Amino acid sequence: MAGSVTRREYLQSTGSVAFLGWGAFDSADDALEDEPELEYDGDAPVFPDHITETRDDTDELEEYAPKLVTTPEARSEMRGMYGWIAESEEFDVTAYYYWTRYNTQRSSLAYVGLDVDAIRVPFTDRELFGFDSHYLDHEPYISFVNDDGTVEQAVATAGHHYAMELDSDWGSFTEDRVSGRETHANLAVIRPWNHFMDAPRGEHGDFVFNYASFGSWLNEYETWYRNNRYERTADIAVMDPFRFYDDGEQAYRDHWWEADELDARVVRDIRLRRITDRDQLRIEDWDR
Repeated sequence: MAGSVTRREYLQSTGSVAFLGWGAFDSADDALEDEPELEYDGDAPVFPDHITETRDDTDELEEYAPKLVTTPEARSEMRGMYGWIAESEEFDVTAYYYWTRYNTQRSSLAYVGLDVDAIRVPFTDRELFGFDSHYLDHEPYISFVNDDGTVEQAVATAGHHYAMELDSDWGSFTEDRVSGRETHANLAVIRPWNHFMDAPRGEHGDFVFNYASFGSWLNEYETWYRNNRYERTADIAVMDPFRFYDDGEQAYRDHWWEADELDARVVRDIRLRRITDRDQLRIEDWDR
């Protein structure tokens, strides 16, 4: 729209980023420095070369899908969960990667009881607060599975695209689809942002396919890219789940954000301190 100002342009033009100490991610972040460049086929990136197989068998996806503790409101706004499976020639685990899709993410202003999407500068389109409200929200979860069918690691978004690592031995995993194996993380959906936290001890969630769509992400992602649904998400974090796998050698990701995304710094420095237990996050240097 003519005369409109993007959030990034506004922050840069006013100097707010420098004043508050916000900025893009540190260039010394090893996990980002080592990442390969992806090739593109039209609007969508192509899977990296080390991924040798992708598949989307629904029965297999059900075996490692998380079980969600939700509210009636969250279920009414959920469109579904979409997954895919990846094999790599570089790692000895299989990645089960899921994206839960919602109609919307409500503004963080709801956290303080204000039922509005944003507070704007009068007579302008500039947003001062509440700019995390948006149409169509996507929340990721990844399960890394050994050859014997056990879950070795699991990673979920635990606050605006920041990663939480789940302990498959001591966490809230339960048995259901795989006999003798606790393969399902029980995750609480945190409103109004829709990210995940460990479900309260002893509380078990329900499968999304019992009340919403459950299907193939491989059938959806090209359309999502074409419609800019991953505009602020790093393409490598979407196309390569193994970037989140901690094998004790590679530098692994602690977030899904694009490297130069200023909103990521705002989220980390302000909102995560209130809405997330930082001990559950992978972020090692909170003040970086």
